[in-house]
Amino acid sequence: MVGVSNRWVNTSLSFINTFKEQAHQLTLKTVIFQPTVDKILLPGNQNSNCAAMKDCQVIRLEGSKHELFLEADRYRNQLVNYIEAHFL
Repeated sequence: MVGVSNRWVNTSLSFINTFKEQAHQLTLKTVIFQPTVDKILLPGNQNSNCAAMKDCQVIRLEGSKHELFLEADRYRNQLVNYIEAHFL
């Protein structure tokens, strides 16, 4: 697995702070697919950010890890099926 660059980390952290300040202004329907075995992102931040938004839903994918599009079919299919049903 290839690591991330310092620039990527700094940009991500900067965005996170801006997002937290402005999340309450977002009006676009948002869906967060939340892996439950993620060792990179903590669900608490996802949950609190979603709660701050006007129209946000968290869908937990029990047993899945961080890279949902690279996951086993049983997790990835839930994600792809939702996208096809709601966005295509």
